[in-house]
Amino acid sequence: MGGSSVSGQLQLAEQQKVLNDLLLLGMAPLSLQEILERGLELIYSLSWLPIQAKGCVFLWRQGPAPAGGELVMCAQRNLEDSLLESCATVPQGRCLCGRAAKERLLVFAERMNAAHVCAAGTVRDHGHYIVPICREEELIGVLNLYLHAGHRRNGTEEEFLRAVANTLAVIIRKKQAEERIAESEARLARNQTIARLGHWIWDIAADRFLLSPQMAAVFGLPAAIASLDDFLERIHADDRERVKQTILQARDGRAAQEIDCRLTGASREFAVHGEVEPCLDPQGKAARIEGIIQDVTFLKKAQNDLLLSAKIFESSIEGITITDAQGKIQFVNRAFTDITGYAAEEVIGENPRLLRSSRHDPVFYQGMWQELLQRGNWQGEIWNRRKNGETYPEWLSITSIKDGRGQVSNYVAVFHDLTAVKRNEAQLRFQAQHDALTGLPNSVLFADRLGVAVGHARGSGGKVAVLFVDLDNFKRVNDSLGYTVGDLLLQECAARIRGCLADEVTVSRQGSDVFLVLVEGIGHAKESTDAARRIIEGLSRPLVVDGHEFHMTASIGITLFPDDARTPGDLIKNAGLALDRAKEAGKNTYELFTRGLNDKVQRRLTLENDLRKALLKQEFLVHYQPRVSLADGRMESVEALVRWQRNDGQLVSPAEFIPLAEETGLILPLGELVLRIACADVRHWRDQGFPLRVSVNLSPRQFHQEGLVGRVAAILAETGLPGSALEFEITEGMVMTNEEKAIGLLGQLREMGIALSVDDFGTGYSSLYYLKRLPIDTLKIDRTFIRDIQENPDDMAIVAATVSMAHRLQLRVVAEGVETLEQLATLCRFGCDQIQGYLFSPAVPAANLFQFLREGRYLSLEGVDCHPAEPAHRTRQ
Repeated sequence: MGGSSVSGQLQLAEQQKVLNDLLLLGMAPLSLQEILERGLELIYSLSWLPIQAKGCVFLWRQGPAPAGGELVMCAQRNLEDSLLESCATVPQGRCLCGRAAKERLLVFAERMNAAHVCAAGTVRDHGHYIVPICREEELIGVLNLYLHAGHRRNGTEEEFLRAVANTLAVIIRKKQAEERIAESEARLARNQTIARLGHWIWDIAADRFLLSPQMAAVFGLPAAIASLDDFLERIHADDRERVKQTILQARDGRAAQEIDCRLTGASREFAVHGEVEPCLDPQGKAARIEGIIQDVTFLKKAQNDLLLSAKIFESSIEGITITDAQGKIQFVNRAFTDITGYAAEEVIGENPRLLRSSRHDPVFYQGMWQELLQRGNWQGEIWNRRKNGETYPEWLSITSIKDGRGQVSNYVAVFHDLTAVKRNEAQLRFQAQHDALTGLPNSVLFADRLGVAVGHARGSGGKVAVLFVDLDNFKRVNDSLGYTVGDLLLQECAARIRGCLADEVTVSRQGSDVFLVLVEGIGHAKESTDAARRIIEGLSRPLVVDGHEFHMTASIGITLFPDDARTPGDLIKNAGLALDRAKEAGKNTYELFTRGLNDKVQRRLTLENDLRKALLKQEFLVHYQPRVSLADGRMESVEALVRWQRNDGQLVSPAEFIPLAEETGLILPLGELVLRIACADVRHWRDQGFPLRVSVNLSPRQFHQEGLVGRVAAILAETGLPGSALEFEITEGMVMTNEEKAIGLLGQLREMGIALSVDDFGTGYSSLYYLKRLPIDTLKIDRTFIRDIQENPDDMAIVAATVSMAHRLQLRVVAEGVETLEQLATLCRFGCDQIQGYLFSPAVPAANLFQFLREGRYLSLEGVDCHPAEPAHRTRQ
């Protein structure tokens, strides 16, 4: 009996040790599976318990009705592979384990038989203790232990196994709770990492900062920061003081506060949002400060991008409409309101069709939506209607927006009001076809209308007239009053011409003071001349512009289709030829084109071609006409005059080729040739002992060409002629176009020693103002005043006054075209200084003039008052 008592005490001690060891296992840092497997080993170690060294622990997994759940094997020892596979899960109520789970009762099997077939489907030579693991009636799992076959049921064993099951229930619940906490913390850490969120703690007493692992990882900071100041060093300098004050206010007991700032991490700068809150001790003082920080860098960027997009959306000059998939308007921008006149609240929820105009038919809109559905976008020009009913053109682009499933969620329409564009296009078309000054059709539009008119007339057999209108002497207005007044006068003249003619007549300004008139559907040439007379009469009435009164005249050339030409180009050319005839006829008149005019043009073209060739062939000669002093009758100088002698010996009149050379620009090489020849000849004569001066005419083109002074200096240097032996003859008109520049140029020539004379004095402006300002030496009285000086008292008075005025201005006077002794006598009596003309000699070749010099030819002044037939010249003996 004593032995039995000792045995019972040892058994009780072993039981208590196993239970204690199980509890210790539950506190070990092991997984639940490891704890249960080691727990099975502890149970197997009991020598007094008749069990085999194998078994398993199932955990209960709740499931839906009607099964309600199943057992899942969590830990095992020494089970066969077949059992591991077949018993991995056991439904409630199936076999002994399932029955124990269902009934929440311990199941004992002394020996397995056919009635107790296990899940493996075979009869085993063993028994079972199957104990449900429960906690307050809640099934947690099942403990399955294998017994030796034939073992009898024992209450003490069952009571111990129930205690084991209860201990396992505590351990499993504890471990499951720990795993749930660990999983929750891991999930929290993952979520914090995903949300880029972390927290920190400031221990006020120790002045130590601790960062959560998530915060340290996200921002690249050390987990332990020495102090508040160390932490603040991580804050952007511009935000540092604000963050510090927020933390200190929390230390002083202020409730939780939010703050946004910038945090400097290991590699970059972060925008963060934080919350700061004090943690109080029992006395109500802040023991520590806790805070959370979230990286909102991308959020801020997204917000800024969204704000920028919103600003762009709202400030765009393009109208923008966003609809849902059904076409109902959801958003519009300010430009939409500005363009359409509809406020946002008036169109939200409406269909964009409220903007439709009546300019497009249903087929147009069907095609638009068909393309939009097929391609996802449509763009094109469309007419819509504003709120006030006005229709307007716009360039519209519609794009469909799809969601993640590929379904259309929205439509975005962007449109630009083309009203101003269309207006500008119309204005540009008008400007491209009309004269900017007068608003009349320009040459482009006139040519188009003339081509159409010729085509119609060709088909109908009618006539078309083209009138070439040129305002006479208009250049003088610009030269004297300036281009501003000239433009105003042109506008008035254009209006006057337009007003003289029927509305269907086209009046076009071709440039400067030239107009073309197109008269269609005429039956007789008289209708065109009637139009010309109306223009001339209309312009003859006084015009007042800028306080100036003008009496304008016009020269007009007229040509007819098909009488004179059959193409628009030939018609304009013929009208121009007729205009030239009108100007030659004295201006302020009109002329009709004739075939003779065309022949004249052909001759002119031929002459121009021959003139170019003559320059290459050097067919030009220089003749010299002496200028004789009336003091002693001797030759003081000569005037160089160009002559054109063809290779066949035929002479071409200067009156014919000089104006053509001036017009074509060939006067420049021709004038330079004459100057070089004259300088070389005079240098030769001077070398022979005859100190003559040569006078050379400067044409307007020569005078205004760039580099004139340099060219003259080069020729003087080339020929060796001193500047004092050269004189240039100019006209007043050459100076008037640019007075200051001309005076400066003449001054440069005077500085070279070159003398200057005004040619044809009396035929132009004869302005005393220019005589006073120009650096000239000589006046040449035009031959028209000398020719009738004996018969015309006016000519005599003009010559006398000119000589007197010139002498008072200390200028010499030369009379041109002196042919008779009577003219010579009158000029001597007036005190004229020099003469040139046939009385002494016409212009002669250089060889003849040299012969004059060698002979000592002079003009005899004896008896000129009495005997007109007396010889005009003698040879010095």
